[in-house]
Amino acid sequence: MRSKALLGSGPGFAIWEARCAALGPSEWSASEASGGYGLVFVRAGLFRRRVTGVEAVLDPAVGYWERPGDQQQVAHPLDGGDLCTVVMLSDELLAALAGVALGTRLRRRLDAASFQRLLFVVFIGLGAVNFTT
Repeated sequence: MRSKALLGSGPGFAIWEARCAALGPSEWSASEASGGYGLVFVRAGLFRRRVTGVEAVLDPAVGYWERPGDQQQVAHPLDGGDLCTVVMLSDELLAALAGVALGTRLRRRLDAASFQRLLFVVFIGLGAVNFTT
């Protein structure tokens, strides 16, 4: 069972908590499309993720990037599910952070400077977040 709760939002971004309460090991889920640009931080648990045929094992030492339209599947090899923090970014904010024109499809990997700017906005800019109760 999956659930998602809005933790807060600010100009051009929203922070969500995503939880999957897997009751046991699972096979691959049905394919689902990402709703936009997102930076996902795994906070607890372990799961596998498959995007465009490429598989990765994810745990709290790993974060990953979602792009609009990416088709993903997940599977849980262990009991217990997972917990993630998801930072969704508007196209306008991401274009400004990455230093590209709006509408440019970003590469799967941002260069180090762009990634650092993104993290700065996410972590230092949290003072501008309207947290929900």
